[in-house]
Amino acid sequence: MTTNLEEKVKSYYDQFYAEKKEWLPLEAYYFFKYLKPQGRLLDVACGNGYFIINAIKYGLECYGVDISSEAIKIAENLTNGKAKFYATPAERLPFENNFFDYITILGSLEHFMDKEKSLNEVKRVLKKDGQLLVTVPNANFWGYKITGKKGTEQQDAIETLYSLQGWKELLEKNGFKVLQVDDDSSILWKFKGLKNLGLKIIWKIVPFKYTYQFMFLCKKA
Repeated sequence: MTTNLEEKVKSYYDQFYAEKKEWLPLEAYYFFKYLKPQGRLLDVACGNGYFIINAIKYGLECYGVDISSEAIKIAENLTNGKAKFYATPAERLPFENNFFDYITILGSLEHFMDKEKSLNEVKRVLKKDGQLLVTVPNANFWGYKITGKKGTEQQDAIETLYSLQGWKELLEKNGFKVLQVDDDSSILWKFKGLKNLGLKIIWKIVPFKYTYQFMFLCKKA
């Protein structure tokens, strides 16, 4: 049964994906250093399926879920039937227990309606020795301190930002053990030339706790 909030969120993302024309280039998806060929991968909040396009090339059996039916249509067209997609929120995953070797949540956990329920669903469908890869924005990002802004400031979508410790506590509270935390600097692909070079230099000298996004590699606790 859907709620008014779920319908509002679905409507927002249906319009978002129907209008959005620019996406991360495939070379921005360097997450694959964490994955090994074969096995099943689920991308939660998969959007238009661009991450899954590359995952397929790695020999993975790929699945994607997204609350937006518009996003799912795009993903199905882009992958030409090579992956399976479902229009459903992260709070209700249509899979049996212990089904996936890998699960990714890339830049979307901060928008989930019920983060704890979603993470428990992810834990349910992840195999005992499976791996969860999560990328999330940092509430203490140095850029926010300069601009006075936080996050994407989407007025019609849920968005909750935490610090490094806050995200770690959320994951651990919901049954995951954090194996590794890395800096996610994928935002740099948007900038070219000297601006890109300058930002790369800043990235190297800014303390880790002030980075743009974190990448958490986890397993079941």
